[in-house]
Amino acid sequence: MEPWVKRMLVMPVVMLALVCLVAAFGAAQAREDGGLPGESDQSEEGFGLDYIPLRGDGVDMAVRGVVLVHNGKTYLLETGEGLEVKSQNRLPLARIPLLAQFTDPPYERPAFADQHRIADVSANGEQLFVNLPGTSQLPASVVIFNQNNAFFLKEQPSSASNPIPFTANVIGGAFRQKDENNLLIMVRPSIIMDGGLF
Repeated sequence: MEPWVKRMLVMPVVMLALVCLVAAFGAAQAREDGGLPGESDQSEEGFGLDYIPLRGDGVDMAVRGVVLVHNGKTYLLETGEGLEVKSQNRLPLARIPLLAQFTDPPYERPAFADQHRIADVSANGEQLFVNLPGTSQLPASVVIFNQNNAFFLKEQPSSASNPIPFTANVIGGAFRQKDENNLLIMVRPSIIMDGGLF
């Protein structure tokens, strides 16, 4: 067998070894740092999770609804309609060209850059409140980030039948994901903003 053929056959093995090495390093660092509490996997959806647990500095609440105010109208999304929970405590393998097409990548810091921030997020009781700027489009869906998880609300915004009093207890920020018309709500600490892999 030609030497160049042997080298070509060895490349996938070397690539796999590098990925395993990076994964082992990330896991060791997480153990050393103690990680962030609240790690979860997608099995929570199967247990009928109908609220979003938010924990952090000055935040300890169960979110059961998100209130959006847009151009003078009030919209509501309720968590009881269904949630999908995805752990973000994963290696961002989408950065590796050969693996990008096979992965469901976690969100990364650029999605939460200042130029994408459109509003503050405040809280009261079991609800989050976002006063969207009039120039912004009403989002098709909402994703909430806290600690190690991303919580995808399955319900789309619907007009609230009764007025909902707005609150000003700011706990996070709202960011627009233009490509998918999503509203990303970041309540820190989050592994995306405060971890070492992103």
